[in-house]
Amino acid sequence: TLVIQYAPLYDQSVASAANVDFTAKRVNDESCFKSDDGKIQVEVTSGETGRSYFYILYKIEGTTEIVERGWTSFSGTTAVISGLGKGKYKIKVK
Repeated sequence: TLVIQYAPLYDQSVASAANVDFTAKRVNDESCFKSDDGKIQVEVTSGETGRSYFYILYKIEGTTEIVERGWTSFSGTTAVISGLGKGKYKIKVK
């Protein structure tokens, strides 16, 4: 009978993620009606450096939040979200 026992080579642990603080500002509005060329800049102001972050963008219509962009990764501390039309937006970063 052959018995194989799994023995991990090292201990694995997962640490809690640090909170991420960020700012979002309008870079530019839509240049003309329905041109969808508006931009928002997201900048991480605290958190871990040297890693990737993700954002999700919602468009707010009345009391409804509609996903405009699903979770999208970005490296560094700044991302520019482009191709936006007129409207209100909500951003989450993780």
